[in-house]
Amino acid sequence: MRKELAKTYAPKEFEDRIYHNWEEKGYFHAEIDPKKKPYTIVIPPPNITGQLHMGHALDNTLQDILIRWRRMQGYSALWLPGTDHASIATEAKIVGKMKEEGLTKEQIGREEFLKRAWDWKRVYGGRIVQQLKKLGSSCDWERERFTLDEACSRAVQKVFMDLYNKGLIYHGVRMINWCPNCKTSISDIECEYEEQDGFFWHINYPLADGSGFVEIATTRPETLLGDSALAVNPNDERYKNIVGKMVKLPLTDREIPIIADDYVDVEFGTGVVKITPAHDPNDFMVGQRHDLPVISMMNDDATISADVGGKYAGMDRYEARKQMVADLEAQGLLVKVEPHKHNVGCCQRCGTTVEPRASLQWFVSMKELAQPAIDVVKSGELRYIPKRFENGYLYWMENIRDWCISRQLWWGHRIPAYYCQNPSCKHTAISLDPLEKCPKCGAPVKQDEDTLDTWFSSALWPFSTLGWPDKTPEMDYFYPTNTLVTGYDIIPFWVARMIFSGLEHTGQKPFKDVLIHGLVRDELGRKMSKSLGNGVDPLEIIDKYGADALRLTLVTGNAPGNDMRWTETKVTNSRNFANKLWNASRYILMNLPEDFGTPVLPENLPIEDKWVLSLFNDTVKNVTSNLEAFELGVAVQNLTDFIWDVYCDWYIELTKPRIAEGGDSALAAQNVLVYIMQGILKLLHPFMPFITEEIWQSMPGTDSESIMIAKWCEYDEKLHFGEAAEEFSRVVNTIKAIRVQRNELNVPPSKKVTMTVETQFVQLFTDCRRFFEKLAGAGEFTVTEKVDSTEGMMTVVTDSARVFMPMGELVDKDKELARLDKEKKAAEKDIEFLSKKLNNPGFLAKAPAQQIENERTKLAKAEEKLAKINERLSKAQGVQDKAREMRSSSAGALMGIGATVAATAGAPVKQAMSFEDQQAELRKFSDDYKQVFDGIQKLSLQYAKSTEDMTAMAANAFQSGIAKTADEALKLVEIQNQMAIAFDMTGDEVGAAYADIQSKMGINIEQSKAMFDIVNQIGNTTSASAKDVVEVLARSGGALKGLTAMNEKQIAALAGSFRSASVSSEVASTSMMSFINALSSGEGATKGQKKAMEALGIDAGKMAHMMTSSSENAQKAIQDVFKRINGLREDQKSSIIGALFGNEAGVKSAVATLAKQGDLLAGNFAMISDPAQYAGSMLKEFQSRADTTSNSLQIAGNAVKLVAGGIGTALLPAVRKSAEAFVKSSEGVIKWVSENQSLILTAMKVGGAILGSVAAFHALRLGFALLASPVISMYKGFLNIQKAITLMRNSTVLATVASKAQAFAMGAWKIAVTAATATAKLMRTAMLLLNGAMRANPVGVVITAFTLLVGAGLAVYKNWDVIKAKAVELWNSFSSNFPNIASVVKANFAIVAGVAKNVWGVFSNLIGFLKNVFTGQWSAAWENVKGIFSNAFQALEGIAKAPINGVINLVNGAIGAINGISVDIPEWVPKFGGQTFGVNLPKIPQLAEGGIATRSTLANIGEGGEPEAVIPLSKLSNMLGAGVGMGGGITVNFAPVINVSGGSGDAYEGVKRGLDEGRRQLEKDLRRLLADQQRLSFA
Repeated sequence: MRKELAKTYAPKEFEDRIYHNWEEKGYFHAEIDPKKKPYTIVIPPPNITGQLHMGHALDNTLQDILIRWRRMQGYSALWLPGTDHASIATEAKIVGKMKEEGLTKEQIGREEFLKRAWDWKRVYGGRIVQQLKKLGSSCDWERERFTLDEACSRAVQKVFMDLYNKGLIYHGVRMINWCPNCKTSISDIECEYEEQDGFFWHINYPLADGSGFVEIATTRPETLLGDSALAVNPNDERYKNIVGKMVKLPLTDREIPIIADDYVDVEFGTGVVKITPAHDPNDFMVGQRHDLPVISMMNDDATISADVGGKYAGMDRYEARKQMVADLEAQGLLVKVEPHKHNVGCCQRCGTTVEPRASLQWFVSMKELAQPAIDVVKSGELRYIPKRFENGYLYWMENIRDWCISRQLWWGHRIPAYYCQNPSCKHTAISLDPLEKCPKCGAPVKQDEDTLDTWFSSALWPFSTLGWPDKTPEMDYFYPTNTLVTGYDIIPFWVARMIFSGLEHTGQKPFKDVLIHGLVRDELGRKMSKSLGNGVDPLEIIDKYGADALRLTLVTGNAPGNDMRWTETKVTNSRNFANKLWNASRYILMNLPEDFGTPVLPENLPIEDKWVLSLFNDTVKNVTSNLEAFELGVAVQNLTDFIWDVYCDWYIELTKPRIAEGGDSALAAQNVLVYIMQGILKLLHPFMPFITEEIWQSMPGTDSESIMIAKWCEYDEKLHFGEAAEEFSRVVNTIKAIRVQRNELNVPPSKKVTMTVETQFVQLFTDCRRFFEKLAGAGEFTVTEKVDSTEGMMTVVTDSARVFMPMGELVDKDKELARLDKEKKAAEKDIEFLSKKLNNPGFLAKAPAQQIENERTKLAKAEEKLAKINERLSKAQGVQDKAREMRSSSAGALMGIGATVAATAGAPVKQAMSFEDQQAELRKFSDDYKQVFDGIQKLSLQYAKSTEDMTAMAANAFQSGIAKTADEALKLVEIQNQMAIAFDMTGDEVGAAYADIQSKMGINIEQSKAMFDIVNQIGNTTSASAKDVVEVLARSGGALKGLTAMNEKQIAALAGSFRSASVSSEVASTSMMSFINALSSGEGATKGQKKAMEALGIDAGKMAHMMTSSSENAQKAIQDVFKRINGLREDQKSSIIGALFGNEAGVKSAVATLAKQGDLLAGNFAMISDPAQYAGSMLKEFQSRADTTSNSLQIAGNAVKLVAGGIGTALLPAVRKSAEAFVKSSEGVIKWVSENQSLILTAMKVGGAILGSVAAFHALRLGFALLASPVISMYKGFLNIQKAITLMRNSTVLATVASKAQAFAMGAWKIAVTAATATAKLMRTAMLLLNGAMRANPVGVVITAFTLLVGAGLAVYKNWDVIKAKAVELWNSFSSNFPNIASVVKANFAIVAGVAKNVWGVFSNLIGFLKNVFTGQWSAAWENVKGIFSNAFQALEGIAKAPINGVINLVNGAIGAINGISVDIPEWVPKFGGQTFGVNLPKIPQLAEGGIATRSTLANIGEGGEPEAVIPLSKLSNMLGAGVGMGGGITVNFAPVINVSGGSGDAYEGVKRGLDEGRRQLEKDLRRLLADQQRLSFA
């Protein structure tokens, strides 16, 4: 009997039990198995002092997801755990404990101290491990390692000896960070900076010759005891005469020299600095350059040394400072004291102020080790994910300094160096084994007291944990490891050291991929820290919500390298998801029979089962693909979306009625439910291991005793039910739309509402009635092809159906309108407030870029909300008047005439309408819109941008106020065209960016032109593209102009420099703004910024003055800051840059890179000072890019559009007149249509199917011909024209099929077989239906068709002279200006005409017409026109003049022509091959000339028994506004024949779906057309 799930989800009840069971069964252990691939992750070892925090939780959750996934995939998956001895942190803990006992290290000795340390480790060291287990970490605990265990220690000693023997480890004096409390050197990562109050003490140093004093200013007067010199800048005129002199060092009896060094900033302080090489990193470098003595004046505990201290010896540094300042004042040497705040480094462990100190330490020489580690990343052999983190890694490695590896601690790996105690020998021996005597002289030796930096042993972690230096089976099998997961904050301190250590000692990279994650920040985006008190204890979250909820929260929305914000709301949501899954599982289990076993999917599945199985199958594929790409956040989102939105919210609900009914349908549903649930549990297990295991143990028919060792799901082609899934999605989407509508109107789910569904998928929706009743709240439910009346109805529209619901059943209209009106006023108020704010120049100039972006986002959301409210108001009022919309534009009028007009006169009329719309856009901003558009048309023959693009540019120019006149607008358009081509931007991009830059920076056109020349030059000479630099300027240029005195050229140079140093334009913009804001802030600078400036030797107020006083000063200040940053020690740069400009990784990296690459910024600034370097740069770039075949073809295409637009412009009045006449006369026609709904729908449906299918085959054949043509690539610019010529403008089905056909042409044979077979079935049915429809009422069908047909022909006929004259004029102008392009156009039309020769005859005439127009053969073109339209003209005259019997003659003529339509199916088409499908309609006898028919007639008029009006067709000319008489009868000469052949392959499914989709789309378009016409009559 299977286990029963508890009623409620209570993770506390099972998580510990499950984890214990996993451990007991040994599921975490990875064996060496030659039959399996290994997959290895080594855990970043947490400190034994550590307490699980959110960073640990995130890091280990990501690792566990990867390891569980690979384990289920069948890998031998090793997650190797362990802990780090953490020298400083652990020793601090033990020393603190001893202090409570009144003991010190020195009192108890090293041996006793280490005994205490190991005891502490045994008691507390495993705490973090137990906490990781609470999280669910599936580490191989049998292999747990510790950095101080015997094997790891042996590896450390071996590495030290090898590097020492190679000369890569040395003993020397260098500058380090020293903690006086911990009494050890510490690394940069262990040194944190904080702002402290201090002072500037101004002190006079007397000149030794008695000629005066030299004034210096210092924040550390106590260190003067270690001074070796005073320094001035060699270019400082004030002090040139004293360089080389000596000064008396105050409070001592020493004299020190005055030296000259470029390090000194002439503008900082007094321009004189004291040099203390032993206690300042910059002074140390100056001392090395000038061979100054290094005088240490402090002991290890920061007391004053007896060697140099004199009366101050033994005093604490701060006590000595106080006394020394008093003595200086007493001697008259203290000039003044100024308050000052500055950044001070503090020990991360104890908080003590760190002393920079020159010290004798052990170092690793890094240059030789770094290069292979650089190469392995640059080659792509080792990847960072995301790739952008490679930049920071490479920067650090390429600028790496020698690594101080010694620590003055006892807990750790003791340095294996032994010093001979014989004064005459003093030999240093390095040995893996303990030594007692000197191997050189035999005298006693003493081992170095220091231990190695913790990072030294951690650097060996990937291989020392697998047995190295021994050659172990584990090393052979599991190394190199696969993935390292870690945060970006320790890339230089740990990741980089592992990489060079692995390469050096094993000859292999330590891992293949480094997956970088961000930090977990608090709700406000702040880093979690003890000082802020904003940390969150993961164990408390686990206790409250469960480990699964915590894990899901940490991975949801997580993107590699990005920080995430923690909110408890997110955990609540995760807990809710777990609860949803739990309840869904309980529902399934409660509704299974007791004897239910392994789920078996039935052979015959209902549509909803196919739908959910297909979606689940896709989810399997997507989640697996996401995990392969390390997109863990995307993977879990895809999975939870399916579980919650599809499986729980939809499929379970869909199955409830079936399960309630019982029988085979219930059993099928149960099998599908269990099958998918088991798959869901497998996919979810890596993310939420506990709940999935608990549910798995309750599931029947599972394939393993634990889900941990179950097989990962794989995509199954047999479960891809594409067509069924698509069909049922129509139903789901419709129900969703209904639910949304009900929700918007606040209709309770329990309220049943009458629903009428209008759809072409009648059977589908009818079959799914129960789902609408269950899930959409349907009461009375009807499905039909056409809804007769929609008055008072609320309409829900999807791509598959329209659902009508009585408004009165949904809402109280008055209350709803009042509520929406209130919401509308609130939204309008928000928009007004935000718009004023964003139009305020002061706000835009002063606000940070991010704040401005936030306000813009708010405005966009408010506008979106208002739009939705207005839409809901419209719905509530029942306003759905599309007739008004159709009357408001020529496009709407054209739609009123119908698709046939668009097909026949399509290209010219559509182009003319496009031109008309473009002019309308310009008219909003300028009365001279015609002049502007004429200019745009001329520019389109010079620049490879469309008139649409140029119109957008001009509109932006007017709207932003940077263009006031037509001439200005055209000049701007010309500049922007050059920009668009030169910078590879679209018209919209250029227009928007240009408007932003010029208006916000307040520059004129000429200034902007010069600036973009500079931008182009930067794009040609740096790694930033010109487009990138434009993006940075658009984001920040205006703000910078308001903050500083820099001119637009300098801003462009700075923007280009920052973009070259940044990973993206957004980062560059943020970095630049942070940089300039900090330098310009003056007294508004934060404490941290002021401290950082002080560390750089910068006065904040003076810097702000430089930035705002003049452009020259601003430029000088910027370059000076970068120079100062570059002069910092590498271990100082990160903290000082972070304090000054912010700790965002991208900002720090950009500033550091620019500081290093000083020549980049200097080069850009130098370039802007010499116009000869950049003037005309953009124009030259444009010219070089414009002279390409692609751009020539684009210009040719523009010319063709102008020709077509000219023709269309001549046509528009007639087309508009026809449209207006049609709208005016619609009442009579619509009356007939409304009385023959069923007939019209059938006719349109069948006719659309036939025409769409026949055209599809022609398009298919055309697609093959085009693909096969060797010159097709030359004519991409004419794709739209080709489509127009070959019917592709006329129908969705053609555009769809043509593109699909070309894309899948390699599988043409199977396409043709499959498509022809499907179409043959369709056409056989279609012909039968059409025969029936025509027998029912052929007169009505023909009237409707001809009503739509005649407009285009009439327009061309009436306006031919104007068309011809306009076309000749345009073509002659075009040919004379662009003869080469003209020849391309002619050749192109010749080829197109040849390709399409088998398309219907009418379209061959159209191709001939266009060919002749463009080759100047006007008489031939006229013959083409007559060939196209003569039959239509004859039909028009017949309809307009003949009495009713004449019309019947016309109808019979039409029937004869229709009967001539035949479709021959090729022999190779299965089942239907060799058959011919045709129409066989009976002709009708003549009737009386009108009157009222009250009974059935031979023509079946009046067959319904009700009075029926027969419209006198002689009056139709009035309806159409047509009066052309040409005589003759009707001849409709189509005669299409299918002839498809060629190709091979099996990639046919896409085209087959395309044919079906296109046919359905055509049906939908025709139905919408009919509905629009009907609404016109009631407007």
